[in-house]
Amino acid sequence: MHHLEKETILSCSPQEAFDFHMNPENITKISPPWGVEIKEITEPILLVDEAFQSPFTYWCHTHHFEPFGKKTKMINSIDFLMPLGWVGTLFVNFIYKGLDKIFQFRHQVTEKLLDKQCTL
Repeated sequence: MHHLEKETILSCSPQEAFDFHMNPENITKISPPWGVEIKEITEPILLVDEAFQSPFTYWCHTHHFEPFGKKTKMINSIDFLMPLGWVGTLFVNFIYKGLDKIFQFRHQVTEKLLDKQCTL
């Protein structure tokens, strides 16, 4: 199992960040078009989804929303398994670099969209 964790500070409350991620219209703007299923919800601090259709053998994405002063620290944790068994593991460093870029983009777009929606 491989693991990646990224965090960012959002200018909104944990509830606003949580609500943003529960809105399918927002998710289509920041996520790849994979089939995902929500596996766990603890409003407004936790959202866990698993992909049932993706290029990975296993993909679990956990979103934590923690108060950070008047803002929110969003922590994204990804657990994934590469496809193709041991052959897939040969490409894991390439995948980490790609995921890092994806999450940088995702966080930038999330911040921009939330700036328009939040009350802070």
